[in-house]
Amino acid sequence: MRLFAGILCILLVLEGCSQNDTPHASAPAPVRIAPTITRVTGLNFDEGDRIGLRIDKADGRYCENAVLSYDGACFASEGLVWYDDPEERSTLTGYYPYSPAGMPERFGVSADQRTHEAYVASDLLLARAEQVAPSSTPVPLVFDHLLCKVTVCLTNRTEETVSSVSLEGLRTDATVDLEQGKVRADLSASATAIYPYPREEGCYEAIVVPQNVSLRLVVATSDGTTHIRSFQAADLLAGSRYTIDATLTKTMLTARLEGSIRDWNEGGALVPEGGEKPAEPADGLLYEGVAYRTATLPTGSVWMAENLRYAPPGTPASPDAGSDAGIWLPCTLSLVASEDAEYIAAQGLLYDLETAAGPSAAQNGTLRPEGVRGVCPEGWHIPTQADFTELMEHGAALEETFFSFAGIRDATGKYTGQKLNDGFARSYFLGSTADEESEASYLCLCFAKNGTRSLVGMDAATGLPLRCVKDR
Repeated sequence: MRLFAGILCILLVLEGCSQNDTPHASAPAPVRIAPTITRVTGLNFDEGDRIGLRIDKADGRYCENAVLSYDGACFASEGLVWYDDPEERSTLTGYYPYSPAGMPERFGVSADQRTHEAYVASDLLLARAEQVAPSSTPVPLVFDHLLCKVTVCLTNRTEETVSSVSLEGLRTDATVDLEQGKVRADLSASATAIYPYPREEGCYEAIVVPQNVSLRLVVATSDGTTHIRSFQAADLLAGSRYTIDATLTKTMLTARLEGSIRDWNEGGALVPEGGEKPAEPADGLLYEGVAYRTATLPTGSVWMAENLRYAPPGTPASPDAGSDAGIWLPCTLSLVASEDAEYIAAQGLLYDLETAAGPSAAQNGTLRPEGVRGVCPEGWHIPTQADFTELMEHGAALEETFFSFAGIRDATGKYTGQKLNDGFARSYFLGSTADEESEASYLCLCFAKNGTRSLVGMDAATGLPLRCVKDR
């Protein structure tokens, strides 16, 4: 009996050892992804963000458009686990944001990105890793930006508050090739304005489709005024971030756009177009990208309330008063040309009559410019004697700032002007009606700071400020 009991014990022990030594198949590890790129909202993905994932093995596709959610450390899905062969390698392709329809062939950024939801939903990221083996640890994936970012840093030096900031001239739709990791703007789509997301005081960010664009920065203020700044056409490249440093003053918006990189690639600099763009009131005039205030007399006549500063293509404003350029830069109280953009915005350019009137005003060698459009906007003209007479009769109804005082370029080729300590004492507006007392002169408006206004004959070669009048 004892012998039988002993044998039984030995058998039980051996059986127990045999059971304990039998290996059990472990459960497949879940697929987890550790992202290694920043996203538009900060230094990492946000908890709850979702990506789509595709896994391709040598013998076929293991999963298609699996949705993985971010838990603050990695992306994972309870239902997605690795295949059984720990030695088999595969290719992983991930994209953000997740779409139930799968990897998009088209993608559009929101035109209105002023909300956090619209802003982050406009981002498009792609990641790919090859020769990946099943692992119990998260697989690192580097997500690349397929779009680009424009950041506006605005300094407001006016008393008004900024009511909106927008970037004009952009296409928001694109075709997508996620296999190649390329995005192309849909050129058949119309260009529109994108309203960026306000990140902090004076800072705005927008996600933009890569494209060649003549970008315009538009800032609206609480007084109903629109401020505009344009840039020369340039390529906005995928994965690049561009920063616009802008300053808003009472008379103009200045800006510079350049690359400024952390998590995005360097985009380089975009060049401002032409001169500075001053404010455009809601009831003002926009001409060749430059905004002008206007004023209306009690009679209904509409005048530009700022001196013209338009130079036709091929006829740039000259800083040399002795040249026969026909258009000259304004002069300072020291009677030297000024190239300062803010000063030019306040003073305007100086025009001789032939250049201001244009070639259509010359007939049989005689200048006949009365009422001609010339360099004025379409539907406007160079003032006539009748226009000036009406202005003198009803000018008291206008604000004192309407009559701006500037120097002139005289017919002998010199800058000149009657001066006071705080500026020029008198100035002129170019006119288009011939002076009957002199063949070479035309009637222009002379006005002084003491309030006197009169019509005077000025030589056609004199360079004077110009105010255009709207046709009636």
